[in-house]
Amino acid sequence: SLELASPVSGPASMAASLEQLELIQRALGQFDQREQHLLRSRIEGLATFAELAEQLGYESESGARRAFYASQARLSLILKDI
Repeated sequence: SLELASPVSGPASMAASLEQLELIQRALGQFDQREQHLLRSRIEGLATFAELAEQLGYESESGARRAFYASQARLSLILKDI
């Protein structure tokens, strides 16, 4: 087995992180613009559900929340298949 001197921030872990990021980017490409914005904004902590409801035209904060969780579940399924 391969042992790294620093498993936290070594080249192998950076490569794995980049690979994961590429997979997520590819998976997000399967969503429409509105869903991509919703997912990115919530995952990155850039906006509240209330703000996203207003920005993206959802009927309410809870509507944006439901849409996020549905899109998040779909993203998880897509990532499992990649």
